[in-house]
Amino acid sequence: MEKTEKLFLKPGDGLVEVMKTLARVKGGRLTLHVPKDSALASLEQFHALKREAAIEGVEIIVVSADRRIEELAHSARLATQNPVFGKDERLVVDIIRRKEPEEAPSRQAGPSHPNLKETDKVLPRMPRRTPRERALAIPPSRWLVAAAVVLVLGGVGVFGATRLPRAEVRVGLERTTVAFTKNIVVRTDAAAVAIEGDKLTLPGEFLKASRTIEESFPASGTAEVSEKAKGELYVYNDYAPASQMLVEKTRFVSPGGLVYRLDERVTVPPKGADGTPGRVKVRVTADASGEKHNITSGDNERWTLPGFQEAGLTERYKGFYGVPVGKMSGGFIGERTVLTDADTDAAREELSAMLQGALLHEMRVTDAPGYVALKEAQVFSLTSFSPLPSSSTDSLGVVASGELKRIAYREEDLLKALLEAVSSPVDYDADMVDVHVGYENVSADWETGTLTFVAQGNFTAVPKVDETVLKSQLAGLGQADVTSALLSVPGLMEAKVRLWPRWTDTLPRDVSRIKLTFE
Repeated sequence: MEKTEKLFLKPGDGLVEVMKTLARVKGGRLTLHVPKDSALASLEQFHALKREAAIEGVEIIVVSADRRIEELAHSARLATQNPVFGKDERLVVDIIRRKEPEEAPSRQAGPSHPNLKETDKVLPRMPRRTPRERALAIPPSRWLVAAAVVLVLGGVGVFGATRLPRAEVRVGLERTTVAFTKNIVVRTDAAAVAIEGDKLTLPGEFLKASRTIEESFPASGTAEVSEKAKGELYVYNDYAPASQMLVEKTRFVSPGGLVYRLDERVTVPPKGADGTPGRVKVRVTADASGEKHNITSGDNERWTLPGFQEAGLTERYKGFYGVPVGKMSGGFIGERTVLTDADTDAAREELSAMLQGALLHEMRVTDAPGYVALKEAQVFSLTSFSPLPSSSTDSLGVVASGELKRIAYREEDLLKALLEAVSSPVDYDADMVDVHVGYENVSADWETGTLTFVAQGNFTAVPKVDETVLKSQLAGLGQADVTSALLSVPGLMEAKVRLWPRWTDTLPRDVSRIKLTFE
């Protein structure tokens, strides 16, 4: 494939800069953009350029809006292209001025008096009217018509000059494809983007969500089971204005003498200054299996803590007590439906999928816009899986909890870092378009909150041009000034200007009448 390159000369650049590029493009094509007031400004230089190009086998196209540069290039038999009005058009514009009406050839003035023969009769002259007489001879109605015509034509002229003109400017910008391969590190403790050679560090966010669900699953097994009743109590401190810690397995005794034990350690709040007992809700489990411990307690029924009495702490024994919340249930001894190993595995798999899907949806809803989380940068774990007590039915409830963690980063941070870090062949401010990024070797360290990967891909660099500013610069300009203004656009490849009506030779002053299109 033929190698093609573009070289944008600066005003002070001469043959030396061009020769270096010719050697690099050997056997290809070079588009040479020459600015106005270029140091490359003599016919000898262009002839030398032609000779060197022939030696290197390079086809040169000279692009310039300077008519003198174009003429020199033509004289040296180099191809030219005007960046504003097209290839080899040499400033022939699409704007066509209206031709001035040609004056009718003046007639030869005849003699003031025809030659009269002596025999001819001379008619008596009509008396000439004075200017006042002639003026008075024009009817007043015609004066009114003439004035109206003048006003209408003037109004049409003003309207045409201010409202009718419109312009269409099409600007072709250079598009340069840039490839990249960069090592990316996303750190949740980083405050800003950092660039160190091929390594780009981006600030990241550590996100975590958890959820617990309960579902019923078919149970295909049976077994002899021995289960204990469970329930809840309110534990009261009516003893002293100081908190009291109760250890796991602390005993509570119902009025009927049934023993239940505390499921986990708890601290009972102190008695209030106004005499209100401190209170905390706890879970308890029967000390023995069987249906005997499935009881419904009466209102304000007090359960005692025998440990205080056995330790000789009589006042504490009187001041601390429990009150059931609802009933105690679940106690059973006998044969019941249970989950087999296969049932358990199926339930675990289904609950994991349900939890993961729910957590992913939750994160998508709560994620800040603009953040990216790679699939490999997230991890789900089933944190708990507990079948409920056996049942007399053919299904059994299971309670499961799951957690989803991910490390995310802002896509804008990555793109800005790539634009800054990647060596670009252009020397102007550019925007990134048509970005294609592939991710390889993705790895997450959940202990340090760090994500690493290799970003490979390419993007198209397009000159950054402010449309509003360019419109204001073009407004009201004529042909020559339009060319100069467009040549100031970075990365300009070509431009087309169309004006309407055709007799207009300047762009409208009203920027809203200028349609600017970038290609």
